[in-house]
Amino acid sequence: MNAQSTTSAAITIRNMDSSERDRRALAHLAELETREPLEGRVLGLEVEGAVVAAVEVDTGRSLADPFSRTEEHRAVLELRAKQLRHRHRGRHRRVRGLTSRSRPALGGSPPGQIISLPRVS
Repeated sequence: MNAQSTTSAAITIRNMDSSERDRRALAHLAELETREPLEGRVLGLEVEGAVVAAVEVDTGRSLADPFSRTEEHRAVLELRAKQLRHRHRGRHRRVRGLTSRSRPALGGSPPGQIISLPRVS
């Protein structure tokens, strides 16, 4: 049996702010992919402190270092951005059918009918 050695790297997903360091990292990724830099709310994935992938939260557009194995990193970022988009949209949605005038109904009871339950003494 061959023993395989595995190494692990510290991976961090974080909001990319508008700091000079983050702008340079995003510009570098865009340059590597020969695409426009990301804008707006951006999540970045760092491996050992270096940004290797990033995604725009609102659009899902992503960039990654094409010279590194970043397929999984990009997929994780895109999933997290999708979760954040749905969470943000969900705050403003009203649950269908629930209003301030809704009343709970006993299972199996006809809608709108008031059922009196006997008191237990």
